[in-house]
Parts: sequence; C-alpha cells; structure tokens
Amino acid sequence: MISESSRTLACAAYITPVGWMVALAVRHVTDDFTPFTTFHLRQALGLSIIEILCWAILYHALDAWVAWNLTNIPLLIMIILGLRGANSGLMRYQPFVGRFFDKTFTFINDRL
Repeated sequence: MISESSRTLACAAYITPVGWMVALAVRHVTDDFTPFTTFHLRQALGLSIIEILCWAILYHALDAWVAWNLTNIPLLIMIILGLRGANSGLMRYQPFVGRFFDKTFTFINDRL
C-alpha cells in the first residue's frame, strides 16, 4: 500500500521543475524514501530534461510556435500519464524513455 504522502510527493514531482525540487527536499525532510517516490522522481526529472533539451534544439531550428507544439504536446501527454500513475499508486514507465530514465538517474535512490 502506497502512503498518501508518497503519492503527493510523486505527483508534485511532475508539476514543474520547482515541484520536483520541492518533492525531493520534502522527501529528505520526512524520510519518505520509498521506491515509489524514487521511481516517480526519476521519471519526472527525465521528462524535464527532455523538455529543456528539445526546446533548446528546436527553438533555433524551427519557428517558436512549431517548436512549442513539437515538444510540449507529447511531453504534456507523458506528464499526464505520470500524474495518473502517481495518483493511483502505480509504477509505470514513461513510453519509450522510462526505462532509460530509471537506469540513468540512479543517483536518486532510496537512501540519503
């Protein structure tokens, strides 16, 4: 059973990069080091990094409106999927890139 605080922290991680930092900080303060929270912190960090990289690359190559649509619409769908999984207590990988995030961001772990 996933605790309510773990769900709240996992959902906060997907909201904005600031929400991710708050979730990470509160996780350390409350000692909520569950694999569930760790999993969603990794997934949300990966989505934020992809958003920043895609925006930086596409903004210079394409018109700003096209770049916004190409990056934010698919990422918004992935964020909604992550929020839905975090709220319902599920640990589902993001489509196409979730397993990579889980293997890459191992510095976010279940310990201090």
